Amino acid sequence: MLLLIVGSTLSVLFSLYAVCLHSALLQYPLIVGLLVGTIPVVLVVGFDFPMRSTLVCFAFLYFLYVLGGNAMAKSQPFFGFEPFRLSRIEGTLIEDSLLTRSSKQVIRLKLKTCGTQDGHAFGSGGVVSALLKTDELLIAGSDIMLEGKLSETGDLFLCSSFQVGKLTKLGLIRREMLSLLSCLLQKRIADESSRSLAQMLLLGHSSEASFALKDASLEAGCAHLLALSGMHLQVFLLFSSWLCSLFLGRYWGKRIGFLIPLGYVVLVGPKPSLVRALLMHLISLFPFSRELRSAASLLLAYAIQLWFFSYSATSFAFLFSYAAITSLILGAALPPFPLKTTALAIFGTAPASMILTGSWNLAGLLFSYPAGLLIHLLMVLGLVCLLFGGVPVLLLTHCTHLLQNLLALAAALPLAFAVRAYCLYLLVLLTCIAIIGYAGQALHKRRRYRNELDLCLRFTERNHSPLGERGSGDDQEVWTELPDLPPGA
Repeated sequence: MLLLIVGSTLSVLFSLYAVCLHSALLQYPLIVGLLVGTIPVVLVVGFDFPMRSTLVCFAFLYFLYVLGGNAMAKSQPFFGFEPFRLSRIEGTLIEDSLLTRSSKQVIRLKLKTCGTQDGHAFGSGGVVSALLKTDELLIAGSDIMLEGKLSETGDLFLCSSFQVGKLTKLGLIRREMLSLLSCLLQKRIADESSRSLAQMLLLGHSSEASFALKDASLEAGCAHLLALSGMHLQVFLLFSSWLCSLFLGRYWGKRIGFLIPLGYVVLVGPKPSLVRALLMHLISLFPFSRELRSAASLLLAYAIQLWFFSYSATSFAFLFSYAAITSLILGAALPPFPLKTTALAIFGTAPASMILTGSWNLAGLLFSYPAGLLIHLLMVLGLVCLLFGGVPVLLLTHCTHLLQNLLALAAALPLAFAVRAYCLYLLVLLTCIAIIGYAGQALHKRRRYRNELDLCLRFTERNHSPLGERGSGDDQEVWTELPDLPPGA
């Protein structure tokens, strides 16, 4: 069971980086299929592994491999002509736009058609990121046409002008609701930094005032705490399940309470981390064993998201979300040690940080836990301020300043490292896990040897008085007088 959990979580972790980095390993399904088919035969025949479990496990892992290759192929852009001739693209927004430091919006576009300056048009596909100048929030699902050119690196379309086409009814409702909630936050929270933080934690949208806090969290190694993720959705899940359990009981409360978090995800948009958390919570409601529940939820949610949300699988938000949760589930199968949760989260997300920024920060090992508690509190306070306003606004402002000071303290520590330091960190982490695991096994064997199959028996002091005599020894004795039985009884 332990081997199954560790193997499945590590396979998800390797698959994540292969998909996000467009690894060539995903382009050889036949060779990998033969390899995956050979390994379980060797394990079953040579090492007496259980046949059914081994075959099911490797078949599902190969299925994940195929889904990963399919998601990578769908996300790879193609234009039908040389990229430097590109001057116009059309497509549909996959996610809501994100604000940049230069007051521009970054969008991810699922391509439909593209054109050149000569007026030629071709069908195209895949996903392209684009940078455009606008103050408006662009909603996922919008059809949009952009004019401009590709950057020199070829991974970003620089837009000079754009035109938004049709938007779905759901997109119109979302835009109106998000605008209304943003106006309520602006009216009820006067402090700009507190308001921008509340907007970021509740709605997932940034403002110009939020970049200072983002920079501090990135330098402190805690950037994952500010982005909407399963940690934030857990607040709605706990509140909704508790509220519904009061009226419907615990069983139905957990299942009906799923509707409020679902509505929240629909409102803020299909962000990869929120979709992942929602899927894992829904799958965990099915009757799995306690040991396999977390790993099964992870594997099935990963497969569903690769299948139905394949265009988001190559984004860094998808990578960070699954890398963090996979490391935490892996930690549940390992022996306990100090700071295990944060240490394993860094193990999973540090390579992604090095790909994105060139370094990773060890300060997150010490500051992620208190910063996470503060952010949970800030999210609850922001929700209360959004609904009622009043006194909680003052507490929200003080907690925001406390979070800023905590992140500034973490950012001031010189703990940013590169690849060599990560390899050393990984070596130390694996050594500690091996030593603690060996010590636990040795202690278990010693207790088993002493106590005969872990049954600890305690014997009291014996009474050394002769047999049949009534005496007070070291034990408390109870004597009963039974009447003589009649003859023949």
